[in-house]
Amino acid sequence: MPIDLNKYSDISGLQESLLVKFDKNGCVNGYDCSTNTMIVRTSLVCIADANETYKQWTIYPNPSSDIITIANLSPEIDNIAISDMMGNVIYTQSIAHENENVQISTFDWPAGLYLISATDRYGKAISTKKLMKI
Repeated sequence: MPIDLNKYSDISGLQESLLVKFDKNGCVNGYDCSTNTMIVRTSLVCIADANETYKQWTIYPNPSSDIITIANLSPEIDNIAISDMMGNVIYTQSIAHENENVQISTFDWPAGLYLISATDRYGKAISTKKLMKI
């Protein structure tokens, strides 16, 4: 059951806010937890993805069973780290050049969902993407 955001319209600054309601399982309340659903109310849609230029990097094939390629890495991306869903970092690699393609073997990884994070030279997270290992 969707959340009625109109009842929050009198909250000062809501137009610049992200409003998400979660249930006790950490799912967006009223939505199927197997989807990537967020409830967003903002008048600043163009600013919501301020790091859009950094999000151009891709992972393929995804899902993967053997080797993945991370492609189109921008010059601002200095490092990539891959973590399992428990937060354990299982792989890191420094990135040397713009648009460098990185190939990583996932052959011996357990099946599951992994997070691939791109960071700048200061260690600040730029963008994170999901990888499904089958």
